[in-house]
Amino acid sequence: MGHDIGRAVPAVLATAEPGERLEVFTRRVDSTVLTARPDGTSTCQRSDQWQIEVRSVRGGRFGAATTTVASADGVLRARDAARALWRLAAQPCVGHGELAELDHPSTPSNHDLDAVASAVRSEVDDVVVTVAQTNGSVSISDSDGRVGGYHRGEAQLNLRAAAPSPGGALGTALARTPANLDIPAAIGELRAARARLGGARGSVGAAEWVVLAPLASAQLLSHLANGFCLPGDGDGNRLVPGTSVAATTVSIVDDGTPSGGPAGIPFDDEGVPTRRTEVVSRGELRAQLGGLPLAVATGNARRAGWRHGLTVTPSNMYLVPDGPDRVDLGALCGDGVYVEQISGVRRRVVDLTTTRLQLTLRGAAVHRGETVGPVQGLLGLTGVSLLSAVRAVRGATRFYRVNGVFGGSECVLDGIDVAFA
Repeated sequence: MGHDIGRAVPAVLATAEPGERLEVFTRRVDSTVLTARPDGTSTCQRSDQWQIEVRSVRGGRFGAATTTVASADGVLRARDAARALWRLAAQPCVGHGELAELDHPSTPSNHDLDAVASAVRSEVDDVVVTVAQTNGSVSISDSDGRVGGYHRGEAQLNLRAAAPSPGGALGTALARTPANLDIPAAIGELRAARARLGGARGSVGAAEWVVLAPLASAQLLSHLANGFCLPGDGDGNRLVPGTSVAATTVSIVDDGTPSGGPAGIPFDDEGVPTRRTEVVSRGELRAQLGGLPLAVATGNARRAGWRHGLTVTPSNMYLVPDGPDRVDLGALCGDGVYVEQISGVRRRVVDLTTTRLQLTLRGAAVHRGETVGPVQGLLGLTGVSLLSAVRAVRGATRFYRVNGVFGGSECVLDGIDVAFA
């Protein structure tokens, strides 16, 4: 299939009309997922996906169309669609034609997945090990004769008990470059989760405090994220910068740059260079994520395909820690809950002040600093109410893929009305 693309792209670029520059971005993503079980069996799944985007640029404006049909006919149809979109609703050409990606280093991921699984097995032998490795390559060429490209890879390691407790003991390590896949950290997280979730089922009623694990805080942020985006239809969040939306301990950043996290890219689907955006600073809304149609271009515009319109989505959004050390549960007064996971129905439009989120919290009851068993609770609050209850954000930021890429640290909450059983 790669040979077909290699022949099709030059042929399409040669069809540029007078005054038109054609650009072709060819993206290829190779994914490998290895699952190793305690009984010695394992499965390995591989996938190879192509996406070709053709842009018709002229008069300082462009039309873009995407296809997954990696053939000459597919590229030609994408070219025709790009020209049609240019005539119907051309967007300002910001950043296109500069080939800015070429300034960023290639970082392929070359892990031996079997070796990673064996390293885990040497430390813990009763878990299901899942190692996922993804490598993406981008080739760029245009009808002016410029060419280039880059490679980027990432790997993710998940450890789960073969017979998990009700809370689901889990250890995770997410790495964007090969050197950062921290196997000991994932094993340590698994063991800590097992310790917190061990023992008989507890019941604490109304918790006096709640501590969110890094994964849980990232999941919470994924439910709130749309409230920080300016939707194209104008619905949703009615907040304006300068509004207080959280406790003064809360700062939230969205960093879409290549060095900002696993979802970093040089520019978005409008051609706008990505950037680091301070969304919330010490509880105050500083900026919202947007795109060119709203005259607020933050590099967060994404297009699912040429048949779809642009949407605004976070890139690498995370809570900024206010301290390097993890939370000392023994130093907290009264009974509480250490929440390992948060789940619920995600809403397309979230108004942080009025949308009441219905979330399920799972974790371990804590009495006098000791875990007394798994618990589960239901929570129904607005985004502003939740963020206003955060008293501390501690420990290093860890990124997770939860309906996007979000970073979390341990968060201490109090003053929220939630009953656990």
